[in-house]
Amino acid sequence: MSEESLLNISNLTIHYHTVEGVIKAVRNVSLNVSRGESLCIVGESGSGKSTLGLAISLSLPRNAVVVEGSMVYEGVDLFKLSPPERQRYRGREISMIFQDPATTFNPLFTIGEHLVDILRHHFGVSMDEAVARAIELLRKVQLSDQDRILRAYPHELSGGMLQRAAIATALSTNPKVLIADEPTTMLDVTTQSQILELINTLKQEFGLTLLLITHNLGIANEICNRTVVMYAGALIEEGPTDEILLNPLHPYTAKLIKAVPTITKEQGRLSYIPGMLPDLRNPPAGCPFAERCEFATRYCNSSSIKRVQVSPGRRVACILHGAEA
Repeated sequence: MSEESLLNISNLTIHYHTVEGVIKAVRNVSLNVSRGESLCIVGESGSGKSTLGLAISLSLPRNAVVVEGSMVYEGVDLFKLSPPERQRYRGREISMIFQDPATTFNPLFTIGEHLVDILRHHFGVSMDEAVARAIELLRKVQLSDQDRILRAYPHELSGGMLQRAAIATALSTNPKVLIADEPTTMLDVTTQSQILELINTLKQEFGLTLLLITHNLGIANEICNRTVVMYAGALIEEGPTDEILLNPLHPYTAKLIKAVPTITKEQGRLSYIPGMLPDLRNPPAGCPFAERCEFATRYCNSSSIKRVQVSPGRRVACILHGAEA
């Protein structure tokens, strides 16, 4: 993995404005992504990981507001660009695969129409060249009978086939960064494994920087060399994936690992994390996990716990490892 920095996020805070109040979805997140690495963003539902992915891909919904922070990609702060200037990066330099592949496609158009339109728009190629490139992309994602797939509407494909077509669409612009947001959640177990293997293969072939968003640390172990753990909008642990799995530093990370189903050892009922995520309309002042943590002290509730480096490449926001408020 190259250590050259490709993307640097600093103190990113994102709020959603809803009828029920302002939701503080991402809070003071700082993250550096190296060129060519595979990074997993892990956390349970509501942790802010998908919002972070949408921010990186410049795809935040209209009710989302970047309150503060910067996102510097190859020396350019993308948040300071005008909407037209951002279009040079959104989908072209940075592309995203969504949890539900159907959201990638308009049901009124065929897969071929989607791919051809994207290729002609971004590269100005002829119709014949676009069709040839679309066929090659479908071959790359291991879809056979490419001519039939090009003529098919989204509803005519199985979930696994549609996700492969969505991956082909994401790669059609030759992006440098590929964000995959829970890309296997809606698929059966066998197809999940195939899609993960495909993404890993394409990552190597296309020389991509991969950001994989998941709630499952077992998936992180299969794909990513580095992992960051989010909880209630905050980044609470970061490090090499194998080290995090063998020696989790934050109590939340340890509980996430125990909650991963396994068939390699005997165990009773599936482990779970008692309690609920805090209300992000009014997040706690201290460690967001304190109310669910068996090791919490009065200091954990006092003020925000800052991440500290405990070894090369490993950072954690927990007073058990020397973090201070």
